[in-house]
Amino acid sequence: MNKEHAKKFIPLRTKLLLQNALTIALIILFLSTFFYSYSASSITDKNDQFFQSISQQTASNLDNLFLGIEDGSRFLLFHDSIKSILRRGQSDNYSLSQQIADYYSLSRLLTENIWNKNIGSIRLYCNSNAIYTREELNIFDMQDIQETEWCKLTESLQGTPIWYAENGTIFYSCAIIDLYSQDRVLGILQIFIDLDQLNTILNSLNDTCQGEAALLSADNQIVMCLGKSPQVIQDYLQSSKNNGVSPSRASGISQMFQNRKLMTLKLNNEWKLVTTVSESIFYRDFLSLTLRIMGLTCGIMALAGISTYFFIKHLTNRIEGISEFIKTVEIRSNSLLKEDGNDELTFLQSSFNQMLTALRRSIAEEEKAIQEKNKAEYNILQEQINPHFLYNCLDSINWMALEQHSDNIAKMARLLGRFYRLTLSGGQHLVSLKQEIEHSKIYVEIMQTRFDGTLEVEYQIDDDLLSLTVPKLILQPLLENAIQHGISQKESQSGKIRVAVFRKENTLFLEVTDTGAGMTPQQSALVNMSIQDPSEKIGYGLRNVNQRIRYVFGERSGLFLRSVFGRGTKVTIQCHFSGESVPTAPSSTTFTRPPLPL
Repeated sequence: MNKEHAKKFIPLRTKLLLQNALTIALIILFLSTFFYSYSASSITDKNDQFFQSISQQTASNLDNLFLGIEDGSRFLLFHDSIKSILRRGQSDNYSLSQQIADYYSLSRLLTENIWNKNIGSIRLYCNSNAIYTREELNIFDMQDIQETEWCKLTESLQGTPIWYAENGTIFYSCAIIDLYSQDRVLGILQIFIDLDQLNTILNSLNDTCQGEAALLSADNQIVMCLGKSPQVIQDYLQSSKNNGVSPSRASGISQMFQNRKLMTLKLNNEWKLVTTVSESIFYRDFLSLTLRIMGLTCGIMALAGISTYFFIKHLTNRIEGISEFIKTVEIRSNSLLKEDGNDELTFLQSSFNQMLTALRRSIAEEEKAIQEKNKAEYNILQEQINPHFLYNCLDSINWMALEQHSDNIAKMARLLGRFYRLTLSGGQHLVSLKQEIEHSKIYVEIMQTRFDGTLEVEYQIDDDLLSLTVPKLILQPLLENAIQHGISQKESQSGKIRVAVFRKENTLFLEVTDTGAGMTPQQSALVNMSIQDPSEKIGYGLRNVNQRIRYVFGERSGLFLRSVFGRGTKVTIQCHFSGESVPTAPSSTTFTRPPLPL
């Protein structure tokens, strides 16, 4: 590895840690964001519900305050004694003594009925010039308020009560009507609210919400406004007015205004309660939520990081073990990679071991093949030397036999010379079919000399096939087996052998049939098995021919034997090829596979 590549090298463990850390961080960040958004929404909804609840409770308290005052006023409005006194005040013969007595009665009724703590004071305005109207403590002359707006409104409503705010006071007023005198107004009852009680209710809300609370009249005028920043309420009303939106349209619905949540609630007396809550009171909840999520996120990331680190460490240790073994493995040793686990790496380890085992086996086979090739080449060289001595000896025997007039011995010597000359074939492994048949005929002629004419051999050859190329010495072993294990086993020591060569489509057939002793089915099966199995001790010659045929013509070709006991044996050679001739095999010096022994 050069320097440039070394600088760019990043260990696999580092890559996996970075990738997994980034993936875990993104997942946790996404989940934390989702959880924070969901929790924040829940907190917001909870706070909204709390704000609505406390605002509605305050509105309910105000309704109770107003309803309590209205209920107390009905006792005075419909009290017969008050109406009787007010009627007498409008008569012309109203004596002074009666006026004094009525004064005490009115004073007692007005003072005794201030039983509600929410009532600040009660005033009765009489539509007469009786002497007690000048008391100006609880009883007043109606002429004093005749020009006021609230008085005119009260009179016009003919007994319908109204709530009114004026000069920092809030009061309830209602006209006392004489139903027996054409709804004549006898007087006006005015009840003032105790502002301390009202302040207590509103300040309780402000203390909880840390915002502002305001009472609005029916025409959206501020009656009372308390809190940290009353200007917020005024700005809100001005903004609503500018936008043409009445606060009553948002009744019971919280909305945001100047970093505050604001709610408007309508009261039973047609007034409105406007409340705000500061967002700052919710900061503690959001801060607590943020801290919890950050702690949880850090904890999960720490646990995920530790577990990921050890998992990746275990994984990369296995990979490093595989890499180290590959670097230091000895091809000629028997060591294998340790297989552990049950995953893809285990499959990789197993596959590598199988490849290593196959490679070692292939190397061993190649070395063995090289040794056998060298041995075969040595034997060929040796065979090229021995024939000179053999030819000279056979030639000497031939001349000696002729001098001694031993014609048979001379003939045998000449046949042996020709047989070995064709057997060697100049070191070639493939010969023409014509040469192979000629070689087999020489062998038969030698055997016929031995059997003294009792051996008959017939040839059935298609002359068009004589140019085909076949391995040498494939017919001679078959003829030798037919003679030694077939004809020789008969008592008569005589018999017939037929050699047939023919072709069917792309298959060349060479058949050697004898009329010898034949074999039993068990013997025939044993010989057929020995032809295919190199470990068997019998059938070496047939197995040699079968191996060479399959070596040259492929696995579909080979040697096949059939025998009938007492009748004879047929051995068939099948050579599968394509085209008009068999491809010529390379010479012994260029074989990629070791040559089979001849």
